[in-house]
Amino acid sequence: MLETGGTIKSGKKENFEAACTLAEDVVLHPFAYRTHAHKLGIVNSGYVVKNNERTGEQKWIEIGRRSPQLPQMFFPATNEVEVKKGDILAARCTMDNFRDHDVSIG
Repeated sequence: MLETGGTIKSGKKENFEAACTLAEDVVLHPFAYRTHAHKLGIVNSGYVVKNNERTGEQKWIEIGRRSPQLPQMFFPATNEVEVKKGDILAARCTMDNFRDHDVSIG
């Protein structure tokens, strides 16, 4: 699970991002995903980022993307991908604070 945190100013849209490098010597096969946010969430996206050691380029592969305002259950992953030691798992949560006060997230 990746989790974000911070504050959204009143009347603003913000992107919150989180990432971590898989440090364990395992191979993961994400087959499903689930998004979650409360009333301010617009869309949550998850990715695996693979680094090309030869060129230094990064390849971002989407695992899943969905509005957390839709029913929250597991959905099939967007792409078949292997996550290996050294790969980065990343997430972006887009939030819209339509309220008249700042809101803390996380």
